Order: sequence, then structure tokens, then C-alpha cells
Amino acid sequence: MRFYVYGYFDPESGEPFYIGKGNRRRAYAHLTACNRPKHCCYNTFFYRKLRKMLLVGIEPHIKIISDQLSEKEALEFEKSEIKRIGRRSQGEGTLCNLGQGGDSSGMSGHKHSEESKQKMSKSQTGRFVSMKTRQKLSKANTGKKASKETRQKMRMARLGKPRKDLLGRKASEETKQRMRETHLRRPVSCFDVDGNLIDQFETIKAVAEKGFISCCVSNCLAGNQKTHGGFYWKYSNIELVDIEHKKSKKNHYQKKYHFKPVNCFDTDEKLVHQFDSISVVIDKGYSRTCVSACLNGRQKTHKGLYWRYSHA
Repeated sequence: MRFYVYGYFDPESGEPFYIGKGNRRRAYAHLTACNRPKHCCYNTFFYRKLRKMLLVGIEPHIKIISDQLSEKEALEFEKSEIKRIGRRSQGEGTLCNLGQGGDSSGMSGHKHSEESKQKMSKSQTGRFVSMKTRQKLSKANTGKKASKETRQKMRMARLGKPRKDLLGRKASEETKQRMRETHLRRPVSCFDVDGNLIDQFETIKAVAEKGFISCCVSNCLAGNQKTHGGFYWKYSNIELVDIEHKKSKKNHYQKKYHFKPVNCFDTDEKLVHQFDSISVVIDKGYSRTCVSACLNGRQKTHKGLYWRYSHA
């Protein structure tokens, strides 16, 4: 397997602010990691700077400085480049690297033997965690949201296994009835995408009388579904902080993507049409959803044409 050394450069000043070593898609994995919660492990000096740049719409230039190297050569070259440019933490240069490079830990590519795995497993078996430690762990993990990949792994690990904390536990009929009545009697409000109040309902049953599907509204109220009928649904006593957050996110997304010029090309890469924004493609008989999928790389062509933002 061949390795390379890459660098992140500031497009405005042209100065490098990070040097790394990797293979395959490692150079671009940092951009994906920026989408993860700030309270996870991806919160170093480098990631804080990268998040700030992306937040104001500045994308770093990623360059492969040297490739087709063995791992040893890549580690040595990475270390020499970091030393040549200098680290900001040491007051010597522009790099946000916290370490000197060269993988001084020596753990790159290391795999534990089965014997080591068994020893680690045995040392953790039956380990008692105090209530104080549990409370600290609970507080540290409160508010954290696992990625889709992590949630899928957790789901597969629990699949077919009974939950010990709920094993044999049943709610009484009185409790079930109380939960049911609480859910059905709470007033419900619906809002448009801008967070403006559209209507209020005394109960969830009254929603069905207006032509909405009560089970879909219930999913929205439980957080299992975003919208129903083009509206956000919330219990009337819940503040609209999340709706305002979604509104700001939507406005930022529209400003960044919806008003960017779009070009379409034929199979010979000849320009066929130019559009002021993605919203205009509908007037020419194209599907906005399919064009958006092409622009995001989820679909190759739409109606035999390639679609790209005009700056790409």
C-alpha cells in the first residue's frame, strides 16, 4: 500500500496550516470530521480553525505534496515538512499541528493479537463502576449525538438481544392509560418553514378533522419525522428554538447553494444551458431533485446531461 503527504493551505494567504500523512481518502477525511459534534474528540487546534473557515464559506486548498511513498518514507517526509515550516504552538511557523509528525507513537497499522484481546477483555470483565463515576460519565455524554454509522453499529450489536433493564418489566394498565391520555389531550401547533404559527389544535384528534394524518403528526411530535404536509408540528408548550435554528440553517443553505449559477453539459462536455440558480431549471422541464442529486454527486446525469455549479 502506497502513502502520501498532504497539506491544507489557506486560499487567501497561500500559507499551509496543516501537514499530514495518509493513504486513500485520508486527506479529505478532515472535512467530514468537521460535521461531527464539537464536543467529540475532533476539537483540536486544527479542527477549530477548519470549522471557522468553512463557517464563513472559505474552503481550504488541499494539496498532495508527495505521493507514491512507503509508510516509512511518508512519516519521515511529514516530520521534515513540519519541522521546515514550523508549528504555531511552538511560535515557529503557521502550522496547527500539535505534534512533530513522524508518528512518534509507533501505533500506525498496529493490530492486537488474539491473546492481547483476550487479556484486555478479561481485565474488564466484572469491573465495578462506582455511582459517582457513572454520574460523571452520564454528564459527559449528555447531549452527544452519535453518527449514523455508529448508531447502525449499535443497533446491529443489540439486534436479537433482550434489553436487561426492561426484561420482564411491564407498565400497568393505569400507567398506559395515563400516558395515552396525556398524549391525546396536549394542544398541538403547526408552523410553516419560517417558524410562523399557522394553526393551533386543542388535541391531536382535532388535527385529523383538518385533513392531516394524525399518525404522521405524532411522528413529528416524537421527533421521528421532520414535517408533515409541509409544516412543522410541536406541542404548544414547547419553545420554537429548534424551528428558528432550522430556519437559520435553511437560509444559510439557500444563500450558499440555491442562488449559485448552474451549468449543464452534454456527453461531449459542451455547454448546453446556463441557469441563474437551481430554482430556474424547473421552468425548462428539468427535475430540481435530480439536478440537485447531480450537483451533489449522488447521480451522474439527468436527461442525458451533466450538471455542475458554474464555478466548478
